[in-house]
Amino acid sequence: MGPRVSRYTRYPEDFGDQSLSITERLSRVLVVGLGFKPGQSQLDNSPGVDLVRSLVISGAQIDLTWSDALVKQEAVPQVPRLAERDWNKSFLETFDVIVVAMKQHNMDFSLLAKLEGVRVESWCK
Repeated sequence: MGPRVSRYTRYPEDFGDQSLSITERLSRVLVVGLGFKPGQSQLDNSPGVDLVRSLVISGAQIDLTWSDALVKQEAVPQVPRLAERDWNKSFLETFDVIVVAMKQHNMDFSLLAKLEGVRVESWCK
């Protein structure tokens, strides 16, 4: 059975309670797409950065990681970036939940539909 996929079209800050409910029962969380919009590495007004920030501030005991093909680790130094080589089915299945905040260019999102045992949340259009 494939992943459970939910779709949201509002920004992650609208999901404060929901993000906390995710972290109450899950331990490994990956936030995908930190750039403000596809094709950019700019982080100003980024829903993905807002989500990462809210998860860090929440104090939840989670293993938080982020992924974005165009954003460098130095841009968000307090949370580890997923190595590009780890964007594969086997490694992604080690996460409990993957939240897609924005679909960045140069990333194979079709891979997420093939994951088993991972909750995939799409918070973008």
